[in-house]
Amino acid sequence: MIHLARRQRSPTDYDIAAVARATDGFSGADPEEVVINALFEAYDEKDRTLKTAHLLNAAREIIPLSRSRARQMETLRQWAATNCRMAAATESDEAAGEQDGLSSRRARLVDL
Repeated sequence: MIHLARRQRSPTDYDIAAVARATDGFSGADPEEVVINALFEAYDEKDRTLKTAHLLNAAREIIPLSRSRARQMETLRQWAATNCRMAAATESDEAAGEQDGLSSRRARLVDL
């Protein structure tokens, strides 16, 4: 997890698979907030050592933007569907056999 590494923590010291499961549906700044909140919790304890449990607790406490702003995210997706060009083919494009320009390239699909 890049947010751990940015704070001089080795991701291999934590159960990243468990953290990933706990943060399913998180995007954007949500995972970073998990790390920040977990660090505050760890620093509040006597030994000040960040543990997987701190990350899991922080993940349970944070409401991801995908839930707290679901309506705004859906509105933005609808706007983008008619006003933007897709960076990669969607599943429906692939099923229809669409093979033009950018949509035929296997670029990473950005989920707004």
